[in-house]
Amino acid sequence: MTTGLDQPWRAPRPYESPVILASDELRLGPFCAIVICAALGLHWLLVYANTHLTAISDTHLIGAEMAIIATACLLIGAKARLSFLGVLFAVVAYLSLVWLIRGAVDAKTARDLLIPVIFYELGRTRGSFKLADKLIIGSAIFILIVAVIELMFRQAYGETFNILQYYIGRGEAPPEAATFYGNNFNVNGQRPGGIGRSLLPFLGPNRAASIFVEPVSLGNFGVIVWAWVLLRPSSGWAKAALLLLPAALIVLADSRFGATMVIVVTLVWALHRIQIVRIAAPALPIVVLAGLACLWSYYGNAGLGDNMIGRLVYSGRYVFSMSAEEWLGVYPTVKRAFDSGYADVIRNAGIVGVGAAWMFLAASFRNEQQQFLKMFIIVYYSMILCISLSVFSIKTAALLWFALGCLGALPSLQPKGGRVEA
Repeated sequence: MTTGLDQPWRAPRPYESPVILASDELRLGPFCAIVICAALGLHWLLVYANTHLTAISDTHLIGAEMAIIATACLLIGAKARLSFLGVLFAVVAYLSLVWLIRGAVDAKTARDLLIPVIFYELGRTRGSFKLADKLIIGSAIFILIVAVIELMFRQAYGETFNILQYYIGRGEAPPEAATFYGNNFNVNGQRPGGIGRSLLPFLGPNRAASIFVEPVSLGNFGVIVWAWVLLRPSSGWAKAALLLLPAALIVLADSRFGATMVIVVTLVWALHRIQIVRIAAPALPIVVLAGLACLWSYYGNAGLGDNMIGRLVYSGRYVFSMSAEEWLGVYPTVKRAFDSGYADVIRNAGIVGVGAAWMFLAASFRNEQQQFLKMFIIVYYSMILCISLSVFSIKTAALLWFALGCLGALPSLQPKGGRVEA
């Protein structure tokens, strides 16, 4: 007679989950899916409401985001792990101390730091690989369909979703923009004359935004989907075919960052099993900041225009021109630096808080899929923070951290008394 203990150990397949997780997914999985979909399409729904129902302000947006985050906390409920509660307390205590010293409260920074913690825990306690996979692939297909409709029927789409008026109402675009741009789309929804589309120029200057209402987040979403497809357990041809989905999203958004990142992410996927790469990856922001310093030193204050080099030089100049108070996050006033993510997050969270958050990200992993996605997040954050703050938007951040948590819900690849095997 043999028992389960007599059977040789094998790494669990990605779709396998403990019985308790399967039970939780059956009961709460649909609610988790609704919360993530609400985060993905929040601005799309608000644009529609602003166009047809009532004027939408930042108050409505903040209230909607708070409702989504609160619902995620309710879904976690009694399943919350002690480690999660400890991290949550540490974040709140640290920010309270910074705000006390600064004399000003910064709700946006609190949201930016809490979204990863809360949505990771939601995926870790209530999610599964299967649920995350359905959400990512299903939402990507829907978002691609909307993007195609947006570009094919641009006038009708703009009348249904007046995106520019939404940003004007929230004070993120000047009132005269409606007359100046002559359409109902965001100011970056079209490449200006003289620059033109970078990816497949024959598609014209218009950039799709789909449900994200601005093309930057669509490009970011495409990069996330690309990384997810790489880690899925599928054959080579099936994987290659499915990669056309995120590639189409990136092309329709004309995302130069996205096109660069798919090459980088594919390289990370090919190298992530190498031990030295795993060890060195968390140090990438230091390398990137050193590169920004070198670019600023070389180009100085030269005006390089709105191109990649120009934006990187601006970011380096902003970061290394900050005072000690700004590096510590205790500068008396809250100030945003939208074209330099590193400057913004350091200035408003402090280098101590940023370092602690990065250590949380670089912590140990449970299985190979989670290890790859963590390396992807490290590279993704390190690169995009050079030029943008879009990485913190709930539109894409909620899904990304939920997916990472779902991978953490898989059984560990570490056998008792053994070593990690891929």
